[in-house]
Amino acid sequence: MPFEFKPSDWDWSDVHQGLTEERRERSRLVVAEIVKRVGEIVEPHGLAVEVPEGIFSAGVQGDAKTYTPIVMLSGPFPGHEVLAKLSSKISNTVPANRVTFEFGRR
Repeated sequence: MPFEFKPSDWDWSDVHQGLTEERRERSRLVVAEIVKRVGEIVEPHGLAVEVPEGIFSAGVQGDAKTYTPIVMLSGPFPGHEVLAKLSSKISNTVPANRVTFEFGRR
């Protein structure tokens, strides 16, 4: 059965209050799925994906406030236009408000 994101995967504002074991396990599953799906999106561009632990971003999806992990891309710079398209596709595919590109990592 394919992994499906739940509405609660878009709001991790409780992360700093201490997570239950169930919520902690869900977090691990969500991050693994984000890395998998984003990896499929960015792989043709030679980019790597990472979801840094403990770094979140506030945002809005539709009418709802969200608090999600950030997605960090690294690799050869593909150009601003490509990054803009990738960022939009990623944030529309997985629970991530912010997509960043890390310059300088080899």
